[in-house]
Amino acid sequence: MPDHDEPHYRLEVVAQMLEIHPNTIRRYERQGLVCSARLRRERLYSERALLRLRRIVSMTGLGVNLPGAEVVCNLLERLEDKEHEMQTLREQLHRLLQE
Repeated sequence: MPDHDEPHYRLEVVAQMLEIHPNTIRRYERQGLVCSARLRRERLYSERALLRLRRIVSMTGLGVNLPGAEVVCNLLERLEDKEHEMQTLREQLHRLLQE
């Protein structure tokens, strides 16, 4: 399973993928909406950060303001974490029942 937190997308690549200006991503980062890793003064983004940026761009395109997009992203991420937790528990239960 790939590590979704491993940073490997450069700022310019992410901006091109999302069809937004790199300064928009920088602004989102300054506002704490997304995080990047730094390698030799270069911003690198993970799959998880890319997904979050996609969601933000999509929501703002629909008229949701940035604080609202942040709340929705946080809730979606918490829901995904809980779904992953539940899947892990299901697998553990399945193994226990087979023993």
